[in-house]
Formats: sequence, structure tokens, C-alpha cells
Amino acid sequence: MRKLFLVLGGMAALALIAWSGVFLFWHLRITNALRKLESEAEYLPNVAGYSGPMEEVEKLQRAGCRALPYLVERSVASQRPPFLTASTLLFMEIIQDQKSVSAIREHLLFDLLITGADTPDSRQEKCDALHAWWRRHGRDYHQPWRVWTGRCGG
Repeated sequence: MRKLFLVLGGMAALALIAWSGVFLFWHLRITNALRKLESEAEYLPNVAGYSGPMEEVEKLQRAGCRALPYLVERSVASQRPPFLTASTLLFMEIIQDQKSVSAIREHLLFDLLITGADTPDSRQEKCDALHAWWRRHGRDYHQPWRVWTGRCGG
């Protein structure tokens, strides 16, 4: 009986170590990608978009729903506007990739897109609305314990 408990305890410990390793891998990958995107995102002249380090954008897209809480957390009005445009666009892309979004939620998401034309007050309102939306609906799109998948909501 004691051997059985030792084996089960060892298996549980290995599972916990594996889960922690995957969590740490994605945490570091996402935070490093966001840090670089924060410093390098710029608006493209005469285009309604931004330019940024595409490798970092692709890392965040591959992270899928795992990147969502980080994007929300970093979406504060004091951030550089090009980064806010990049982060809200990425947020919407990842949400839409997760599962079908109801028309009401989808409409709200498009209203939260931050652009270069937004005033500081408008950016603040949109960031606050994004945080409120995430508090209400975030669990539908990401469960933090599911670190092995980037598609929690799909």
C-alpha cells in the first residue's frame, strides 16, 4: 500500500512540475513578446494600422488564449498609442479565433479598437471598457489552468 502511495505521489509531483514548466514557458514567451511590441510598435503612415516586430506578433498569435489576460493587463491608457492599437487588434483576432462570438459581443469588441485618431480620454474609456468586458466574459475565452492549449474557448 505504501508503494502505491509513493508511486501516485511521484506521478502527481511529475504532473505538477510539467504543468509548471509549460506555464512558465508561455509566461516568459508572452511577456517578452509584449515587452518588445510595447517598445517597437509604430503607426504606418497613411494606413489604418501599425507596424511592429512581426515575430513577436506571431508569438502572441500562437499563444492564443494564453495571451489574452496579458493583453488586457497591458492595455492601459498610459501606454503608447501604437502599442494600444496593436494590443487591441491582437486581442480581437485571438477572441474571434477562439469560438463564434455573439453579435453583441463582437460589436462591442470592434468599439474597443484603439486607433491613432483616439483622444487620450477616448483611449481611457476604451481601456476601461476592455477591462470590464474581460471581467464579464474572460472566463468564456480563457481558463488559466489550461496552459497546454491556446484555444480554451474553442
